[in-house]
Amino acid sequence: MMKPAPRDHQPGYEAVLLRANIRAELRAFRRTHFGGDSHIERCMVSAAIQMVMASPSLQEQLLARMADAVQTDVRLSLDSKRQTATVFPMEPLANGGR
Repeated sequence: MMKPAPRDHQPGYEAVLLRANIRAELRAFRRTHFGGDSHIERCMVSAAIQMVMASPSLQEQLLARMADAVQTDVRLSLDSKRQTATVFPMEPLANGGR
């Protein structure tokens, strides 16, 4: 028996991970300009990437924003680990871990 495809699967598209705040901005932009059709988001992201790939000046802007995005990801990761350490504090191993 074949596993059913997700309801929003479109042939030719792959999943892309976006930060939740970026996804919310994308949805707000889509609703303002295109209404309720959520499938248009795929086209918007594809078009934006195609624009960047075709424009050296946009590629430079992308690289500059990537530095900020990497810093944000590292900060979020560290914050998450700190919260986990607070919730599940590590106890020293008996006999120094031996």
